[in-house]
Amino acid sequence: MQRTKSLFNKKIKCQHCGSFFKRKTERRKVKYVCSSYDNKGECIRVPIEEEFLTELIRKRLNQDVTRELVEDHVDVIVVEGINPYLLEIHLHNQDSILFSRDGIRF
Repeated sequence: MQRTKSLFNKKIKCQHCGSFFKRKTERRKVKYVCSSYDNKGECIRVPIEEEFLTELIRKRLNQDVTRELVEDHVDVIVVEGINPYLLEIHLHNQDSILFSRDGIRF
């Protein structure tokens, strides 16, 4: 059986250590966590729910979020912290989506 790539494979990057996030299922929710933290315990745990990311992207692009859409429109998602969430979704040829303590910028 061939495994399919996760929706955000090689797209979510940890601001702290530079590692990519990996997909995990916890309590029936798909989340992404820093692979350096998860594999070696060498970073901080900042879980990001896939549903949260897809909703931000869906609202911005006004389209259902698929792997192809992510490949075509998302350069990288940089995650800085969890309390509060600090992340930036860099999109091809568009202003980024910024989610910070000051609110959200679409």
